[in-house]
Amino acid sequence: MDPRRLHPLSWLVAGPLAALVLGSRLPRLPFGPLRGLGVPLMFAGLGARLWCEQVLTHAGTSTDPEEPPRALVQEGPYGFSRNPMMVGALLILGGATLASRSPTLAFYMLGWLSAVDRYLREVEEPELQERFGSEYEAYSAQVSRWLRGLP
Repeated sequence: MDPRRLHPLSWLVAGPLAALVLGSRLPRLPFGPLRGLGVPLMFAGLGARLWCEQVLTHAGTSTDPEEPPRALVQEGPYGFSRNPMMVGALLILGGATLASRSPTLAFYMLGWLSAVDRYLREVEEPELQERFGSEYEAYSAQVSRWLRGLP
């Protein structure tokens, strides 16, 4: 199957809802006091995504992930991660998992992370390399795919 047809952002709403519904009768995960971090993590993820949109708009490129970028943005959150919008989405999913204590949402989040990583490696990064060439090579050598200190 063509990875382009599986854009990970399209899974950010329907998938978690389905996971929560399907797992509604399963026992909850024992997160204990960590559960209280769920909602703040969700807000942090939303804040990260809004920051990214502001930086992209200021740089004159689209915030729509289906549109090719007009600029290689390296400022703001893009100085810490080549994919800060995905990091924000992961914070939202992780926060929802902690808050709901849903085992199906936890498995969904791991699957989503795997799919996103594959999409980035096989679709997005080659397209950026083709579009921006040596500028993207230098950027990707300095900034991690996920977060500084991680590959």
